[in-house]
Amino acid sequence: MHATGEWVRGADFDYLLVAEANGTLRLHVLPNQLGLHTLAVKLQTERPILLAGNRISYQLPVLKQDFNVKSSRLRFLSPDKRSVTMDDVSRRKGTELILDNGRSFDLRHTYRVEDQEELGGELIAEIFTRQFLSNDRVLCYLRPYNTHRQTEGYLYIKENDVARYLTNLDITPQTVIRNVQVLHQGGEWTSGLSVSPGETVDVRLEGEGLQKARISFEDLPVIPSDSSVRTDARLVYRVRVPVSYDKRKSNVYNAGQATSYALSIKEFQRPHPLDFVSVAYGDAARPITRLNGPVLYDGTIRDVVFQSNPNAIDTPDLLFGKQYLTFEIRTLNSKGELIELRNVESLLACPGDNSPRAAFYQDKQCRTDPLSLNSLLGRKTYDLDEWSRIVVTVKHKSSQYAEPGYTQTVELVLKRRYKFDIDVSFPAGLLTHKQGDSGFGDLGGISLATLAQFSFYSPNKINRLRPYKIGAGFVALNAFNLGSSSTNRDLGVVILGSVYPTRREAKFTFPLYLGGGYLLGTSRWFYMLGPCIGVRL
Repeated sequence: MHATGEWVRGADFDYLLVAEANGTLRLHVLPNQLGLHTLAVKLQTERPILLAGNRISYQLPVLKQDFNVKSSRLRFLSPDKRSVTMDDVSRRKGTELILDNGRSFDLRHTYRVEDQEELGGELIAEIFTRQFLSNDRVLCYLRPYNTHRQTEGYLYIKENDVARYLTNLDITPQTVIRNVQVLHQGGEWTSGLSVSPGETVDVRLEGEGLQKARISFEDLPVIPSDSSVRTDARLVYRVRVPVSYDKRKSNVYNAGQATSYALSIKEFQRPHPLDFVSVAYGDAARPITRLNGPVLYDGTIRDVVFQSNPNAIDTPDLLFGKQYLTFEIRTLNSKGELIELRNVESLLACPGDNSPRAAFYQDKQCRTDPLSLNSLLGRKTYDLDEWSRIVVTVKHKSSQYAEPGYTQTVELVLKRRYKFDIDVSFPAGLLTHKQGDSGFGDLGGISLATLAQFSFYSPNKINRLRPYKIGAGFVALNAFNLGSSSTNRDLGVVILGSVYPTRREAKFTFPLYLGGGYLLGTSRWFYMLGPCIGVRL
């Protein structure tokens, strides 16, 4: 049920609907005329209800009640004001009030106003009669001393502690705002009064005498809301800050007079996903958020350049504000050892001209030129060895934001398809077949092979060789068989293919050779097959 907490005025009755803490509703009724009259109370719900024909309504059926209003033994004097403010001026000099003529009023006489008919009531105010008016009314001065609500009961006008008349009006304290808080969407009430353009917030004012306050916010519209609160001690307004708002603060006014409170207008400063940052390293620039995992690049990286796109930060409907970024740049060799480390502690990217707040983002520190890694690194990207890595971590500067930012890592790997090297190995137990001989000869002893070999890398793995090599060079057959009776020593020019184990941690390897060549000593062609002993340092 929706209880406004405000009096509803009518010809026959005035009524007030109040929601109590335990969830019950209390109806206060004040009759305006004598006799039989019907009170009609219109009630509304907080949530809509579905009517026939799929129509939505917040209105409940009218609640009606018949009353027989009789006159009291004490005459009720109607005041011309429903509410009087109690402040230093009204307590000392009084407030003008016009009452019905009580017939027995004495001019220039002071009457006591209490909250009960019996003796010893609390002094609420004093009424000083000043002048009879031509419309059978009396001009008085009311000096309030305590607060009173019409819902608390009638006020009794007494002379010499004897009740003479009844009256009723609100005597409320002067409007005083003691505290202002702001509720951002999805947040909690905070005493920080900073709001951002394009934002809708709830503003809560706490103090005294607020129900009669006329609060407004400088150049900011107030949006009607079912959740609005209006009591003497608390007011809640829903306020929207236009995107085009061009002031640094919005003063809070009461009845056109500025209070000591104001909403400060602060530009949005929240982290934007890092898709507005792009990187170029040889090909066309790409947003860094699209680089998921290491990028294997087959070629020389002349430079790595990062560039922010100002027009990709703000949109007319969604604002993020300035973006404070940090860059951590690491280069590593093929073994993963650190070569160089550089940090860019603060790079400021500001929204571009497409932002509705572009004029308010003007800052000399806003960077529009690209960031080149070669301008920071001692060892340039084009001088790095094969399978070196360039690892750049881009993230928001946490000290600039009230919420966690985004982090993106760009990893570039200098890929190679093959490797050329000179290998020295010691084939042993080779099976050789020489041209003109039938079958294979005896197993040879330890030989010496010096080969220029091509190794091939696996295309989808980082720095992982395939298990085979192709090379050409020289093989000294039985090179370590130094006996004078040995007749199998010879030097051959060969083309060999070899099969290697791929375990990186192995210090000793036993490749298998297959190939052939030409023996220089005997001037014969030959073929060979056999194992080899290799050592990795």
